[in-house]
Amino acid sequence: MDDILGGFGGPVTQPPVQQPPQNNVGDFFGGGVNIAAQAANMGKQKKEQRDTTGFNFDDVVVANRDNALEQNEQVHQDAAVKHQVLLKSNEGVAIEDEHLQVKIKTEYHGCKGRLILLYGNKTTNPLTQFKVHILVPKELEAQISKVPPMISPKTQVQQYVDLVAKGPFSQLTDLDLYFEANRRYYRFNIKLPIVPHKFVEPLVIQGAENFFKQWHAIGKEQEVQKIFPCTPVYSDVNACAKVLSEGFRLAILTGIDNPSNIVAAGSFFYDPVGKVNVLLRLEYNAPKQAYRLTVKAQDATIAQQVFNYILQELTSQ
Repeated sequence: MDDILGGFGGPVTQPPVQQPPQNNVGDFFGGGVNIAAQAANMGKQKKEQRDTTGFNFDDVVVANRDNALEQNEQVHQDAAVKHQVLLKSNEGVAIEDEHLQVKIKTEYHGCKGRLILLYGNKTTNPLTQFKVHILVPKELEAQISKVPPMISPKTQVQQYVDLVAKGPFSQLTDLDLYFEANRRYYRFNIKLPIVPHKFVEPLVIQGAENFFKQWHAIGKEQEVQKIFPCTPVYSDVNACAKVLSEGFRLAILTGIDNPSNIVAAGSFFYDPVGKVNVLLRLEYNAPKQAYRLTVKAQDATIAQQVFNYILQELTSQ
């Protein structure tokens, strides 16, 4: 809604294997109803996994059926917390145990992005049978470099993931990682922080008239809204403005609305020349210590995704 309701208003680096990156694009399950076609598509996808990473996890399970495959629950719970941080930052640790640290560095410009995955062996023994599989949504085009099958003690290897957004998307990217350490077998399975707002660039709109002209032009089916209580971290609108600007890549617009509210805008870019404008209002109700968040976008998927991640950030502290 447009009006103000309820008072809202106011270690040493080991070089990566130098091999050309392979394309890793596709919908793993296909979309047809023909069983034979689905089976053929699954076979094609598994071949692509092998071509891209040198393996798939069916091979791993068969090859190591006599060995316990460990997947530490606490490590993955910690990784879920780290994931929330990476959604609003350009680099950080994604997952870590006593053997391996996986760090991510990212850079985005318009519809293109690059992730550098840093796999660091923390131990004095080699990590062997090292394998990584990355599966991206079908709306993203990815070129993924290969990793070596072994990481030497106290060294680090890099993997590059070059991305192009081909359209709005909602699915997260999967990273499945497997290695052997001291004759024990370990698996990491996490989501990478590749989300729509990473492909957003700030959009500056001059004047209230221009902003609300765009605001009213976007229909209700492309609007998402929720009222929620302030959290201690985001009880100050300045803190909200900071995370919206630095973490969600939106331009904070001034002179548009009540000074106690936040108005922001950005554009989601996709190849070859696609652009989806995203508009946001965060209205503050001081007596009730609550916010009303409204996100509108020219695409319903983008509106929902940007809204979801911002709401999650503002309410999880």
